[in-house]
Amino acid sequence: MDPLSVTASLVSIIQAAIVTTKALVAYAKDTKNASRDKKLLTEEASLLSKLLERLQQRALENQDESWLGQHADVVWQLDAAFRDLAKALKIDLKMGNIPEESRFQALVSSARWHFSKSEVYSLLQRIERLRQYASSLMSDAQLSILSRVDQQQKEALDRKRLDEILNWLSPLDMNCTHQSISDRVQPGSGKWFLNSEPYVNWSSSEGEIDPLWCWGIPGAGKTVLTSIVINHLRQSRGEDRRAEVGVAVIYLKYNEPEQVVSSLLGAVLRQLIQDSNMLDQAVQDLYEHHRQRNTPPPLESIVLLLQKTFETYKDAFLVIDGLDECEEETRWDLIDQVNKFPGVRVMVTSRYLSTIEEELENFVRFEIKANKMDMELFIDYQVQRNRNLRRMVQRAPRLRQDIKSAVVKTAENM
Repeated sequence: MDPLSVTASLVSIIQAAIVTTKALVAYAKDTKNASRDKKLLTEEASLLSKLLERLQQRALENQDESWLGQHADVVWQLDAAFRDLAKALKIDLKMGNIPEESRFQALVSSARWHFSKSEVYSLLQRIERLRQYASSLMSDAQLSILSRVDQQQKEALDRKRLDEILNWLSPLDMNCTHQSISDRVQPGSGKWFLNSEPYVNWSSSEGEIDPLWCWGIPGAGKTVLTSIVINHLRQSRGEDRRAEVGVAVIYLKYNEPEQVVSSLLGAVLRQLIQDSNMLDQAVQDLYEHHRQRNTPPPLESIVLLLQKTFETYKDAFLVIDGLDECEEETRWDLIDQVNKFPGVRVMVTSRYLSTIEEELENFVRFEIKANKMDMELFIDYQVQRNRNLRRMVQRAPRLRQDIKSAVVKTAENM
């Protein structure tokens, strides 16, 4: 049964039933010779009418299609009970109102009570059946709503708890940083790097892979390339391999006060949890243990959790951008800890520094230079978004190429 037809049928049945019960109440009130039977029938019909009105409001406000589909049988039983009552009162349901030839009109014209005791008893039975089915639907509807509310509250509490744990693991939100950088990247940029031999070997080769160090002068586009790499890795694995391939990034910034090793590695764990949308019990236990003491996560615990997490993947990638941007002590401590993750493919970007070269002696080295195609894409983007520059280029079309040539030449001489 189509849930939408169930919804429409339920509302239609209720509307007709309300009209009928209200008419029955009105008739009973208007007739003479008040009796116990008339009073009882009036009260029962009035109660049913009010119940039906609440059920109608509930059905209109909360059209839970799955719930209505599951209760189609009760809706049809309600319909059958109402039709039985209408038949007893000689009401033509196709008319949509109380026709003149119905028993109501004939009885009201004499303004007297004409129902026998047996007829009243029969009507009361029919009303009781209607009320039982309506009450059943009303109760189940309320339970369905309460269940949804409980589920929504549980999900909200789960999200709140997850946010609390993630923020406790690290105040550094690398996903947010990554998004802000990616938003500035022009489509098509970085293809030369993604197709380069060092990157292809690092990202795609089988077996044990040497880590990759990409160095270049300031302004060569290392951070932009990092964001391109992360997007490429995540897109390449697809949604179906999210649980098999872990991808995380660390963006280092100069003079960042919260840039300590525990927070940096905590940010890696934070990303992997967000990416998998699963919170391991060991992380929750560690959080509860330290929450009671109001203490941050120890570096040793973070490293152990990361080791266990990386072991769950068939392949894992960790990219560290701007290694030269942090304090030297933090830099070497970070590399020492990262070396504790065997099997993880590590890529680092930085300026060329002899101290970094010495520390990364086992890394494959790849020099990053400003790429002509990337620079031209960036210039086209700037021309497009800058109204004044766009007008100047429209008046002098050659100006665009002159700008590109000057920028590329300057970059080559750096």
